[in-house]
Amino acid sequence: MKPKKFYDSEAAKECIKALYQIDIMWRLYFLGAMIGGLRRAEGLAFEWHLDVDWNAGGFYVNRSIPKTIDGKPLIKDPKSKKSKRFVKMPDWYMDELEKYYRMWKKEKLRLGDAWEGGEHQYIFHSGKGKPYYYTTPTTKWSKFTKKYELKKIRLHELRHTMVTLLIESGANYRALQERVGHASYRTTFDIYGHITKKLADVTAELFNNFDPKKRYGQ
Repeated sequence: MKPKKFYDSEAAKECIKALYQIDIMWRLYFLGAMIGGLRRAEGLAFEWHLDVDWNAGGFYVNRSIPKTIDGKPLIKDPKSKKSKRFVKMPDWYMDELEKYYRMWKKEKLRLGDAWEGGEHQYIFHSGKGKPYYYTTPTTKWSKFTKKYELKKIRLHELRHTMVTLLIESGANYRALQERVGHASYRTTFDIYGHITKKLADVTAELFNNFDPKKRYGQ
């Protein structure tokens, strides 16, 4: 299997630093991919009243928008039953999301009859309540990484970044399976069973402690 591209911990920190230079909505969308493992289509389908659980501190992944047809979003179930999941997010992300929610409500009220979202409450919308065209996040991500001179990876590879960082932190594959929404932990292992250079160095250093020349003067 072709090796996955991703940000290591240092590159991820640089990316997050740059994200705080842009609009809060896109910052939350991209962080949702990097920290929550969201696929592009999953984030586009998010709605406040259906998917955000403030008490539990995260969101439910229940739908996706993989295409836009004749200007209308094609709303589908996620890729598999396991893709429907709850994703716990860090407190600081939920605080930002709450801040954005207050901004979102004020903007909806200001628009009044110009609101085009109907009864939908899409979190990431194009200005008047309608979800973005399905390829817009990819275009935005490409422009963002170029502007801030970040390592070039695809938007979907932010999912790989999340998994890689969690593996480096010692997360087990069953926990990762639940977070990324794979059908089995074996799928997760097959896709992400690589070892990053940082983790490889740490592992090698551990066994340096068994060097007989150091321990026994051999």
